[in-house]
Amino acid sequence: MTADASAFARAVRLQRDVTLENWLEAPYHRTSFQHVREVLPTARVCAGERANVLPQQPRDLDSITFVDRTGSQIGLDAHLSTTAADGICVVKAGHIVYERYLNGMAPDTLHLLMSVSKSFCGALVGISVAAGRVGLSDRVDAIAPELVDTALGGTTLQALIDMTSAVDFVESYNLEQRSFDANGQPIFPVEWARGKTLDYERHGGIVPHAPGRPAGVIEYARGLGSRGVEGEAFEYRSAFTNVVAYLLERINGIRYPDLLSRDLWVPMGQEFEADLALDRVGFPVVEGGMSCSLRDLARFGVLYARQGMIDDQSIVPENWVADTFTGDAACRAAYLAGPHAEQAPSVMYRNAFWVYEPGAVISGLGIHGQFCYVDRSQDVAIARFSSYANALPFDLSDEIVRSFEAIVEAIA
Repeated sequence: MTADASAFARAVRLQRDVTLENWLEAPYHRTSFQHVREVLPTARVCAGERANVLPQQPRDLDSITFVDRTGSQIGLDAHLSTTAADGICVVKAGHIVYERYLNGMAPDTLHLLMSVSKSFCGALVGISVAAGRVGLSDRVDAIAPELVDTALGGTTLQALIDMTSAVDFVESYNLEQRSFDANGQPIFPVEWARGKTLDYERHGGIVPHAPGRPAGVIEYARGLGSRGVEGEAFEYRSAFTNVVAYLLERINGIRYPDLLSRDLWVPMGQEFEADLALDRVGFPVVEGGMSCSLRDLARFGVLYARQGMIDDQSIVPENWVADTFTGDAACRAAYLAGPHAEQAPSVMYRNAFWVYEPGAVISGLGIHGQFCYVDRSQDVAIARFSSYANALPFDLSDEIVRSFEAIVEAIA
């Protein structure tokens, strides 16, 4: 058997070993992140008939160096091979200058975005606000009266998308919370890896469900309690983004996957369709269940690098893009008052993006190494997929951000 045939056989065996119980764990996630529709039910996000082609102007960036997580200098090529990279696409001034596919990926492979999925939801909010369909200060119970008697009812759309709502939900990325048996399989019921109760993950459909009626992510959110004062502090809480998607469906009168196709995917000229994982009752898990191709993620970054424009057509309102980059004093104060204030390099969270440098640099960010990094001061967008073993190792994430900064400097 040749080396290529042997590698293929190993990949097929690993893929066939992936189950709903283990698909988020190493080593299975290195395969499952590229095959989500074979693990979970998904809805398709349709692309249009014409793709917006990104022309190529290749640059040799493999040898650029920067500081790795041990404090040593490392080259980009070595960095990608030692940080479980699955793919990276760098776009400068609308041209692909560097593109690498690893771990069996190809240009048409769909890869799980994890929480970068939220950034697309943020863009859709901006589009709906500009169209006059909703206001950022509108209360949840005014949009969805069935939520009037819940903790969510009195919160605003802006507080949900910025995660400053006074609704109680705790999120922690601590893999040590999970227990395993002698065969390495998870023991239920336990607190799952992301700090959410296992019930949330079960109703979200990403782990096996217990006996009884499934509720889904929205029904789960209806049962959340209250905590704190709205707008006072930012705290990262994924469940809120699912509620935003629910409100967008009510506002627009169509399903979220169709809204994403209508307002973003088709107008942007995305090359391939995308996928959205569905919960136990068929609602999309918008907080982290989206999969798309590497170049299509890069195009989304280009959209924000260019003030929401594609070929002189406004897709996302320019003022929404500007607000995403700059935020305001209240947003910054809420970030400083919350538990993430010491988390470099971010300085705030706005409209479902992490703001690294106000006015200049933002990033969509997903656990296990998913990035949509945008430096609009240099007209650069970088899309990266990864499958590193732990959910959110800060030293590794910081190294990846330093690699982006080195790339931007090299091509400036």
